[in-house]
Amino acid sequence: LWWLIATTAVATTTFVDSTAPASYSGVTGAVSPPVVGSNTPPTSWKHITSNGNRLLGAGSWESGGKTSRVWYTAVPGASDVGDLERVPTSNYVDLDEQDGDEVTGLVGNHLGNVVVFKRNQIWKLIPTGDAVTPYSRVCLTKFVGCVEAKTIVQAEDENGNPAIYFLSRKGPYRISTSGLEYCGRDIEDIWATVN
Repeated sequence: LWWLIATTAVATTTFVDSTAPASYSGVTGAVSPPVVGSNTPPTSWKHITSNGNRLLGAGSWESGGKTSRVWYTAVPGASDVGDLERVPTSNYVDLDEQDGDEVTGLVGNHLGNVVVFKRNQIWKLIPTGDAVTPYSRVCLTKFVGCVEAKTIVQAEDENGNPAIYFLSRKGPYRISTSGLEYCGRDIEDIWATVN
């Protein structure tokens, strides 16, 4: 057996490509590469979530960034060129940039919708099924918001329905099938002492 192993040839394949890329002809795959400037590199998002087959990001760690803009990626397979990472320049929804402070958190799927919390507002992004405008925006309230993403919890209400619990400046709230509900009546004396 040892002589069989010693005499068996092992083949390798190597290829040297000395052609300059500028000399290539044709299309590199099924779709042409994207036009320069048609995508934007995402900012360093403070908040990120997913909704179906898209990533959504909001807020910005850089100064001068849009603090009330929600960006969303292209659908995978739309161009087959970096779809999971690219953000076309028109893929965003602005939510009252100069009102209600900054985005403080995102929930990617609550009853099929994206919920966007600002410090003093709550918005819902409803999937439209349209490739050009995939989300329509609806303001749930301009009187209550969320103080911090770490306070947002997806859970159930007393009936087992999906609910989102969060802390606002006014105290604990939830969003459920019954709408926006205040949950802090029995702790108002304690909450009044919180800075």
